[in-house]
Amino acid sequence: MNDRSFPFVLGISLPTRVARVSAPVRRDAAAIAEHIDRCDIDFVIVEDSPAPGTTSTAGLTPVSLLGFLAPLTSTGLIAEVDASYVEPFFASKSLATLDHVAAGRAGWQLRVDRSEAAARKHGLAVALPDDELTERVVEYADVVGGLWDSWESDAVVRDRARGIFVDADRVHHLDHSGRYFSVRGPAILPRPPQGRLPLLARLNGDSPPGDWQIAALTADLVRVRAWSSPDLAAVRERLARAGGDAAQRLLVDVGIQLPDNEGPQRVPEGLLALLDEITSAADGLVVDVGHAHGALAWVEDVLSPELKRRGLRVPPTDENLTLRERLGLPPASNRFRPSAAMPAGEAS
Repeated sequence: MNDRSFPFVLGISLPTRVARVSAPVRRDAAAIAEHIDRCDIDFVIVEDSPAPGTTSTAGLTPVSLLGFLAPLTSTGLIAEVDASYVEPFFASKSLATLDHVAAGRAGWQLRVDRSEAAARKHGLAVALPDDELTERVVEYADVVGGLWDSWESDAVVRDRARGIFVDADRVHHLDHSGRYFSVRGPAILPRPPQGRLPLLARLNGDSPPGDWQIAALTADLVRVRAWSSPDLAAVRERLARAGGDAAQRLLVDVGIQLPDNEGPQRVPEGLLALLDEITSAADGLVVDVGHAHGALAWVEDVLSPELKRRGLRVPPTDENLTLRERLGLPPASNRFRPSAAMPAGEAS
């Protein structure tokens, strides 16, 4: 679906190891933010993937790193969250905190690790069967959103005359009782400025059926590898068969690996040719730049200007847009107040 009633988005993804634990984090974060802002993108994703050849991320958590970036850049900040064997309450709190700190610019990307090692890391003797882990992650995402809903957007009234800070009638118990989680709620901090943070899922040709189901049932935006409009049409059909929504956005993953000392002219011209194949059917691009400053330079000097030349990218007129607004997503609704969607850009 691409009727251009919403913007063609551009993002980049970075590994959490881009900020070194052994180095001053503020210095690394400032350097990252400087590069990001020059790229003229809508968001940066910080991924919590293991270092090559290891099972350790050896870096800061994405939410922590993005917390450092929040005051240094105006772009959207998307944290990858491992949803495999963890509790939803903590992700709900940390992501809502990031959205408050970033004034409505936060998002999250689900990561699912089906390995035995992941299960053992969280105290399980064996991994859950694929169908059970799929069901667990879908429930996890629902509970995270439910905790955000537990505070209505106008629950904080700050009425000094009556001595009331919070209207208790606008704060709700979630009372969730499912197969994997039992959460009474409410959340312990107000609703995020966006109401619900945009949720991304990532798929590739090797993704198991359960990952397709998770993406179909939970994600606002889905990252995929695709080389043509027919590829994207096939992805949409498969998501629909898994229960997906026709309004889900498809973002095409583009990987770039360059040594830092090689400039944008060394990036294969085939990547620009790819735009001719996919931009009529895709809703945006995500460039995986790894650690390479050369790749960031290519986004800044080649890709971003080319998208503008093609009329696909228009600079936002308002620097204070939330991430939902920047992505063209509708205002977030609230299960406890379904008749009143949260106005775009409204803070808690």
